[in-house]
Amino acid sequence: MKSKGGGYEEYSFGPVLARGQTLRHDFLLRNSTRRAIRILGSTATVPCCSEIGALSRDVVPPGGQCLIPTAMKVLSDRYERKRAGFIIETDGNHPKVSTFVLVADLYPGLEIQNPGDQTLTLPMNRSGRYVLKVVTRRIGEEGEVPPEWVDAELPLRARFIHGIQTTLENGRFTASRRDVEVELPPCDHSGIQRGSITLGWPQGRKRSIGVSWIVPVPLEIRPRNLAISVDEVRRPQCITVRSCDNQPFRIKTIGPLDFLAEASFSREARSSHEITIRFVRERVANCREWTMAIETDRPDEPTARLRVFIIATMD
Repeated sequence: MKSKGGGYEEYSFGPVLARGQTLRHDFLLRNSTRRAIRILGSTATVPCCSEIGALSRDVVPPGGQCLIPTAMKVLSDRYERKRAGFIIETDGNHPKVSTFVLVADLYPGLEIQNPGDQTLTLPMNRSGRYVLKVVTRRIGEEGEVPPEWVDAELPLRARFIHGIQTTLENGRFTASRRDVEVELPPCDHSGIQRGSITLGWPQGRKRSIGVSWIVPVPLEIRPRNLAISVDEVRRPQCITVRSCDNQPFRIKTIGPLDFLAEASFSREARSSHEITIRFVRERVANCREWTMAIETDRPDEPTARLRVFIIATMD
């Protein structure tokens, strides 16, 4: 129990094994004044997962107290500190509004920990792997036991690595950890790739876990689209082409050639290229848009494309 004065009081349940239960605590509203105070209203600040029960009285005599029953539901699949506030309004002035707060450090019975909680990025046509940490927690006979088997939706592969590691958390929970190695297949197209693995327990209980990773485009062009006015056609335009996997590459040609008055770029292999181009005004003046092709020696993206737009200008 922690009180900060000024009508604020906090109660902490400490570490709690979250199993979908409801935590309850009764606060006391004390009247330290010399006259009776009337309770005008009570509010739970997060009504979706907390509530105030029936108060023991509506009028609190001088020196008396009122029982404030409160409850907080705990549902969590990862560690979090959960708070729920309750406000009691009275017609007194010492204080007129009292705030009571429940706090709990929630530890899920089953927690899937991603590496760094980040989506993995794999270059095109390359396989990869990463490790999921499966943590189960128990207090006595309550809670979760480690899964016994793991399977994966093709083309993924999954297997347990190492043994079960058991530790004591916060002096309360028996935490068991099993590491699952997930093998990701090579992919020949960019975008977000998805799959799933399944954890299994005795008596046929299963838990499916979604797995996703990103295959970026091999080459990135900045700007993605080039918008210029007719008056800017003859001015030099700067373009950057870089490899997303930092692999060096060469630029071979840029076209269509009849659109270009000038194209300046390095023919050395590097991971990022700066290109300067100027267009032929007479050739592009009547075009609303076209596509520039930047030919490279990368086998996974031999041609990078840049869309060019002519925008209207105000007279």
